Amino acid sequence: MKKRGAQVIWSLIIIILAAGAVFGLGYTNFRVPSDSVGIVVSKTGGVNSKPVTAGTFCWNWEFLLPTNASVKVFPAKSYSATKVLSGELPSGKLYSQQLKDNPDFNYSAEFSVTVKADSSKIVELLKASRITESADLDKWYESQAEEIINSAMDEILKAVNDSSVEKLDFAAISENVKTKNTKDGLEVVSFGISKTKFPDAELYRYCKKTYSEYNAIVDRKIEELASVQAQDIAANNRNLRKLEAFAKVLKEHPELSEFLKNSKDMNETLKAISSFN
Repeated sequence: MKKRGAQVIWSLIIIILAAGAVFGLGYTNFRVPSDSVGIVVSKTGGVNSKPVTAGTFCWNWEFLLPTNASVKVFPAKSYSATKVLSGELPSGKLYSQQLKDNPDFNYSAEFSVTVKADSSKIVELLKASRITESADLDKWYESQAEEIINSAMDEILKAVNDSSVEKLDFAAISENVKTKNTKDGLEVVSFGISKTKFPDAELYRYCKKTYSEYNAIVDRKIEELASVQAQDIAANNRNLRKLEAFAKVLKEHPELSEFLKNSKDMNETLKAISSFN
């Protein structure tokens, strides 16, 4: 009886140990640091759609098969970037020449952005083969940050050319950029514009308008001149055809040539020439 009881106990112990081993092999959370996101990749199932994150229980049977599965670990922290953009407003030098003081239409600003992708977005990027390791995720973050900063610059230039905008509101532009670019699993945690140096938007628009009006006047003058020149060319061509026709008549009628040679009345000669159309 005691022997049978011992066998039962040992059987239970073996079952518990086996179950513990199975649980331990499939338990995925211990493979991923608390500040990271893990994604299970296996030969049997490919990229697992459910990310492994701290505080969420995750068990994957794929790890029960030797060498079948592995965990790709990516940082769960946000990414920050700062970039200074500078240059000249479109055609700024050209428009500046419209005023005596030649105003400066150069600009510069510092843009700071912090972004963070949620775990499902990281899974999506891995599935699409856009990332394979942490360095790739950093490069993707860098490209997203640059796009967001460039979109902010576009917003500013749009405001500069908007006649309804009296003064550039960088706080409002920052908030708009932040809201517009928080999408598709990417959160713009913060966005700011600082150390700004932008010319007077109203003055820039005035110079742009003046230049446009000046060009319109020049274009009209050129069209008028071209029309006059075209008329002169047409008249010259008509006279040339008349002279060619008259020369042909003189060749066919030598006596007329002799007549003109002895003629003292120029008006009479011109009338003779004009009669040959």
